[in-house]
Amino acid sequence: MRHPFDGIIFPERDENPKANPSRRDVLRLAGSVGPALVVAGLAGRAAGQQATTLAVGEEGGKRPPSRRTTKAIGEEGGRVPPGRITTMAVGEEGGKVPPSRKTLFQKSHQAFEATLKDCDIEGAAKHLRKLTSFARMKQYKSKVADARKRLGEKLADVLVRADADLKEGKLVEAVKAYRALSRIGGFPEQNKARKKQLVAAKLDGYKQALREVLAQEKYDAADGKTPKQRLAILLQVASLYPDTPTGKKAAEEAKKLAAIIRIRTDTTEALGEKGGKNPSLRKTTKAIGEEGGKGGRLRATTMAVGEEG
Repeated sequence: MRHPFDGIIFPERDENPKANPSRRDVLRLAGSVGPALVVAGLAGRAAGQQATTLAVGEEGGKRPPSRRTTKAIGEEGGRVPPGRITTMAVGEEGGKVPPSRKTLFQKSHQAFEATLKDCDIEGAAKHLRKLTSFARMKQYKSKVADARKRLGEKLADVLVRADADLKEGKLVEAVKAYRALSRIGGFPEQNKARKKQLVAAKLDGYKQALREVLAQEKYDAADGKTPKQRLAILLQVASLYPDTPTGKKAAEEAKKLAAIIRIRTDTTEALGEKGGKNPSLRKTTKAIGEEGGKGGRLRATTMAVGEEG
């Protein structure tokens, strides 16, 4: 019987394995050389292309290691100057911590006491309204109630005095007190003062007294204003109520105040002229021999023959 492999002729093999590499060797070689060829091809193609931008951080841009792209405060090139505040947020470096409730109450209570002592019932009522917001707190409840009680007693005294002035024929004082009481709500004296004012309106001389009261109220509004603002209010009082004592007083005061403001303005303008001294003005130049320059005596500005140097 004949063997199945009899008659098969096998190819002759070289003893050197590199002369006849196997399929595995060929695949291994292709796997190692292929990526290198691809990278080399891409590099050659990129070398032949031209960059479309030279912006920093883009394909054609080169960023020197020491170069900064921004000078903004807090950024890579920014520096915070000493003493400079970068934020005003509450709780931050430049922010102000809001006052505590205790501080606010004490401030309002002190203002209430001061106005009540000066018999400024409208100012006291204004500060009492601020104190009322603390009435729900146990530590302030009794103090707020006491302040309200004291203001009520003061209003009652003002009403009694106004009634006495009305009987004596002092219409200006009575009408002024009635008008102030009628603007303070939350107390029984408000309605009483309104009724009394209606009674006073039927008396002779009420209209002239009312004009004087209006002039006084306008005049009092000028307190605490700047000179120019006060001058404007005084001129308004003088023009609206020229026949009242307060209107005449405002006209005289307006003339004096206008003269003072004019003198200050002229003096300020003179300081800015030649020969004037104004320490508040900033020097506009540092050039030698100019306003901000140094040294005419100590340093020569020229070396030309015949000149100072």
